Amino acid sequence: MDALQAACPTTIALTPVGRLEVMQKRLEAMIEAANTVRPALEDFYAVLNNEQKAKFNRLGRETASSSG
Repeated sequence: MDALQAACPTTIALTPVGRLEVMQKRLEAMIEAANTVRPALEDFYAVLNNEQKAKFNRLGRETASSSG
């Protein structure tokens, strides 16, 4: 959480290169956060039965289809 908050810009970059640098920093923080929670998510997923896994797998698709 702290890494994601730290990657949030406090000012708006005025140049395209500056904006790309800010986006790169934010994306790197998001990848780091995802890699941090990945082991716990993998452990959680491993203990689900097949029906629970199927429901869990549908969650992302349902959310994506309802927002589009």
